[in-house]
Amino acid sequence: MVKMFIQYGLAGLAALFAGPVAAAMLRLAAGPDGRGPVSALLSASPALAWLIAVGVIGLAGGIGIVSAKFVNFRWGLLCAGLVLAWVASACGDLEASIRATAPGSPMIKLAIDGTLLMLLGAGAAAGIQRFASDRAVWAEGRAAPAVTFGLGVAISAVCAAAASFLVAQTSMTGQAVFAACCGAMFAGVLLRAMHIAAPAWAILLGIMLVTAAGPLIAEATSRSAVELVRTVNAGGGPPLARVLGWDWLAGSFIGLSVGLAWNSHSHEPEAGRLAGEVGRVAASGKA
Repeated sequence: MVKMFIQYGLAGLAALFAGPVAAAMLRLAAGPDGRGPVSALLSASPALAWLIAVGVIGLAGGIGIVSAKFVNFRWGLLCAGLVLAWVASACGDLEASIRATAPGSPMIKLAIDGTLLMLLGAGAAAGIQRFASDRAVWAEGRAAPAVTFGLGVAISAVCAAAASFLVAQTSMTGQAVFAACCGAMFAGVLLRAMHIAAPAWAILLGIMLVTAAGPLIAEATSRSAVELVRTVNAGGGPPLARVLGWDWLAGSFIGLSVGLAWNSHSHEPEAGRLAGEVGRVAASGKA
């Protein structure tokens, strides 16, 4: 009963207090048009915007670490994701980013912004996993560490790219975050199904590749900023570019938490499997 109170109390703290506080922090750095927050490098004050971004990710990571320590790893990821979801909802979508930089193109800055955000997020995810009460369960796997890292990055990148094409039909924030959730969720499910114990930060690094690639592809395939604006306003453009940095970050934490939880019911962790085998052998020996 006490553990349940702590578990849902931390989730409530993340969703009802820390999340709104993080979103309010982000609103301190408005875009150049004054309409609302955009990606840090597009802000009227990029230095202030990046300082706030670091504080926001630190807040989300802190809530996640506490939740992972007192509950478990998956709950820590979820609580951090709930905080970041508020931030993603407060930050403008792709159309807002284009309006803020018109008549130029924001794509290069969005690629840099998203890459840096995902790097910070990977650090937060590493901290959450490091202090999780059940961290040993997620460290067991069949492959060598280098292979595990490579597979984690590759599988998560493929899943994120596929999800953006299938889900992100528009650049609306809700749909963008959901696309990121699906990508991370599928990555978590596949990695657990194959008993590949890729660390959470490696999975976020894989998603980071897609975060950077999307805006760069949009920039490379558009002949001019005006054409890009017209394409996006008409609901077109590369699907990878419709999901922005904060969308990927929030969706990655929430989706990975769901994916790992989903698979944990049907795929026992390797450490638990080995412990069970040892127990059965010992019991048969006594008999």
